[in-house]
Amino acid sequence: MLIEIHARLDCFVMLSDVEIPLNSARFLDPDEPLTQFNVACSYSILGDLDAVLDTLEHAVPRCGPELVTWTRHDSDFDPLRNHPRFQEILEAIG
Repeated sequence: MLIEIHARLDCFVMLSDVEIPLNSARFLDPDEPLTQFNVACSYSILGDLDAVLDTLEHAVPRCGPELVTWTRHDSDFDPLRNHPRFQEILEAIG
C-alpha cells in the first residue's frame, strides 16, 4: 500500500492526505477482514492508535486463523503490544 511505503520511508505524509482513503477502505468494505487488517496496519504506522484499536475490534472477530496469527505477530502493531485494549483483543481471539 502506497501509504505504508511513504510512512515506512519517513516521508512527509499529512494525516489529512491519507484519512480519506483509509476511512473509505474502512467503511466501504467493513466486513472484509483482510481490508480491515491492512487499514489497521496503516493507522498504526501513522500513529493513530485509537483508530487501530477501533478497526481491530471490529475486524478481528471475523478473521480466519491466518489473520489472527498476523495480528499477534505483525510488527506494525508493536506500538500497541502493552496497550490494555490490544491485550483484550488478543485475549478475545484466544
